[in-house]
Amino acid sequence: MAGLVFCCFSEQASTELNELQRKWELEETWTILCNGNVSETRGNLTENSTFSLDEDVDGIPFVHFCRVIGSETFLVHCADGSGVLAVFLEEAAWESKLAADHGTPLPYVLGFHEFCGHKFIVNEDVMIPKRGTETLVESAPPYGLDLGTGSGCLLLAILARLPGSTGVGIDLSEPALAVARRNASALLQNHPSRAVFGRAAFLHVADFLAAPDSPVASAPFDIVVANPPYLARALWDSARLYAQQRREPRDAVVAGETGAECYREIRDGLRAAAAFVRLDAWLRLEVNGEPLVDPVKVIFAESACGWRFVEARCNGNGVVRCVEFEFGDK
Repeated sequence: MAGLVFCCFSEQASTELNELQRKWELEETWTILCNGNVSETRGNLTENSTFSLDEDVDGIPFVHFCRVIGSETFLVHCADGSGVLAVFLEEAAWESKLAADHGTPLPYVLGFHEFCGHKFIVNEDVMIPKRGTETLVESAPPYGLDLGTGSGCLLLAILARLPGSTGVGIDLSEPALAVARRNASALLQNHPSRAVFGRAAFLHVADFLAAPDSPVASAPFDIVVANPPYLARALWDSARLYAQQRREPRDAVVAGETGAECYREIRDGLRAAAAFVRLDAWLRLEVNGEPLVDPVKVIFAESACGWRFVEARCNGNGVVRCVEFEFGDK
């Protein structure tokens, strides 16, 4: 499907959408405002019935029919042959939740998003957890360091899988760290202290870990994970991004001129923090597809940083989303 046109605020709709995302049938989220009497329109529709919709979303025209596929959802067929899942929204709910803003992603409207089978609190201070990012969590060992933690979804998904495990998440954004701590309290329930969150840049992670008042345990990390900013500034400034993508925090998305700048900062930061990483530890970095794999490999190979490339990992849709390294020479 090309994306999601969101026109409804309900947990039932969110459940249906999460199921589509798990099946790799849905990736993007869009929003539009339905005109007219939505209640009357919805009341006259039955499953598999059709109706017309004449709207443009991000310049993509719809053809003139929609098919109802559930109690609150319908499939919009676009002129380019793709499909867009949509759901209804009462006008009052739209005005109160979105203030008629056509670019708000569904998770920001609902205030949560599912990741690795868990519900995470999200708002516009953090990126929305993406399905492909789950490749960084698979088979992860118990003591982890999450660089650029955002909502805390990566670190907390690892800890939720492994009772008794602990970890550290750093971020430059205090509002993002506040969201991560809320998620730790919700997901880890009576043991939120298993996850420690603090403010630090990629380059200064060693300073944070070595600080006299640092609450970090002394044991070395088994795994380091990061979903760093990797969009080039020119892409952000272009018309190629959907409106909903621009609602995510810019500093969590845009790296610099090339898109590879943050990977160099991570490399240099981990070199300084080598004493805090166990020999044979894993490093998993998210990348935005195959074109970033070789540049990231070169970045870690061009300096004696101690990390050896192991493999590039694909998501369930066959797209490369993770580059994995191992600490120590072999």
